[in-house]
Amino acid sequence: MTDGNGCTNEADFSLDNPPQISLTDTTLQSPGCGGVINGYIEAEASGGSGNLVYMWSNGDTGTRTDSLTAGSYTVSITDDHGCQASFTFTLPESPTLYIDVITSNSACYGEDNGSIHFEGLSGTPPYSYQISGDDLSVNDSLALHLAAGTYQLVVTDAAGCSRDSTVTLTEPAPLEVNTTFTNPSCRGNNDGEIMLSVTGGTVPYTCFLDGNESDNCVFSELQQGNYSAEVIDSNGCSVITHNIVLNDNPTDCIRIPNAITPNDDGVNDTWIIKNLDLFPSAKVDIYNRWGQKVYHGSPFDEPWDGTYENEPLPTGSYIYTIALKDNTGKVYTGIVTIVK
Repeated sequence: MTDGNGCTNEADFSLDNPPQISLTDTTLQSPGCGGVINGYIEAEASGGSGNLVYMWSNGDTGTRTDSLTAGSYTVSITDDHGCQASFTFTLPESPTLYIDVITSNSACYGEDNGSIHFEGLSGTPPYSYQISGDDLSVNDSLALHLAAGTYQLVVTDAAGCSRDSTVTLTEPAPLEVNTTFTNPSCRGNNDGEIMLSVTGGTVPYTCFLDGNESDNCVFSELQQGNYSAEVIDSNGCSVITHNIVLNDNPTDCIRIPNAITPNDDGVNDTWIIKNLDLFPSAKVDIYNRWGQKVYHGSPFDEPWDGTYENEPLPTGSYIYTIALKDNTGKVYTGIVTIVK
């Protein structure tokens, strides 16, 4: 250094560069689900000279910028000498939360055996769950022993995102049986019929009458009596109907021919009384005109062939008596004629 008089002096100086501006602490919060604008970024820096001024790309100033959506944001940090450093941050979108639901309906009408199981997918675990409905509130992803009805499901993830769904559990219609029947045509006959008409439940049905099974729910060849029917559907639901009563038509079933032609032509050679086997205790007697018994038999004996002691009887009329030997005590009498 030299002054105006020409005097000189020397001195040494040292110039140091200020430290580089760098981030010392950052905090990022992604926005919530469904487009909620609540993300933020907080950045702290050091270095440079003097005070640091923060300017964000969205116009905010200071170390923090708020109310952010998903996207990229840049902060420019400037010191007192105009030195500047820029840093870029990216806020991702929160993952979309979905619900996966599995339901099971009640198998039978009026039974509380439905179930709901659901879980959150693609959100931010862990999840919390709630199932609610009539007289029900369960903070779980599984509910058992449920009646038919409508239920609300809510799942919430760790980011505060929630998703709800409504499910309806159903049940079959009541299993009902309508009974129609045909009585036996005459006393002791086995031509009665019971038909079960089934509605509700879940097809196919299996029907039982006093333990006997029928796939078409029709039962034939029935005698007079009191019957019970049961119907079981494919889910195992059942309904029982008692006191299905068949009554004989109050007429006798036997049919008595008035003549035979025992000529060995294979037609009408014997006196066959139809349905006599319905009266297993019945007794049949035939007499000639002089009162001599020429035949005595029962329903399961060989029918009369117009002979007596293996000898052909002459053409003519013969008197018969048929005692049914049942609870009516009824006896049929009449004429049967041998025709040759």
